[in-house]
Amino acid sequence: MRPLSYSQISLYQSCPLCYKLQYIDGLKPKDKWYFSFGSTLHHCAEYFFGVRVPSPPLLDELFKYYEKVWLSHGYQSAEEEAKYRAYGWQILSKFWEMHSIDFRLPVAVEWMFYIDIDGVKLRGFIDRIDKLDSGGLSIVDYKTSQKPFTRDYLEDDLQLTLYQLAVQKKLCSPVEKLTLYHLRSNTPYSCAARDKTQLEAASRLVLEVAEKITQNSFPAVENQYCPCDFPEHCPYYRHQ
Repeated sequence: MRPLSYSQISLYQSCPLCYKLQYIDGLKPKDKWYFSFGSTLHHCAEYFFGVRVPSPPLLDELFKYYEKVWLSHGYQSAEEEAKYRAYGWQILSKFWEMHSIDFRLPVAVEWMFYIDIDGVKLRGFIDRIDKLDSGGLSIVDYKTSQKPFTRDYLEDDLQLTLYQLAVQKKLCSPVEKLTLYHLRSNTPYSCAARDKTQLEAASRLVLEVAEKITQNSFPAVENQYCPCDFPEHCPYYRHQ
């Protein structure tokens, strides 16, 4: 079985059939502007914190990089693209202003990991890992969703839990803080690290999903994201 990622696990939880169509049958989902917009901002945040000396890029340098990595896929019109391109400038201006003053080099940026959970391989990329004054580690994941995050969402977020599991397995250092960084508002939403019980529950979930995939269990499940990009393959939407 190929390594799983958080996004694959999340998609399987939403709709096993959609997972199969995309990751086993190889159907390509449609380009969406919000994925392009989010990826562009992620690249810029990585560029900002990815320097090798304790001095961040100048604002002009960040803007030049933004133009270089701008992704145009998925926008419905030139006007819509121009609107979000300008919005991205505003977000990055605030981002630079907030983080350039007390800039500290992170432990890692866009950190790739592969870990083994009882025979199931899990892979992923962590946007940023910081070292706290206490000596513990802080995991930061950038998000470009429209709405901010509630405390319940933050404390239940599976992605952060799996990232903590990976960091503690690979870096052998305690994780003390987890953060979802809302790029649109430049607001960090943070909570304490998961405890042993929560990490064990996440590991069990990974194993359960992997077992169902191995058993070729791919039922269609109606959810908040319906219809997806493959309605012609779905028993709920095929005849609509």
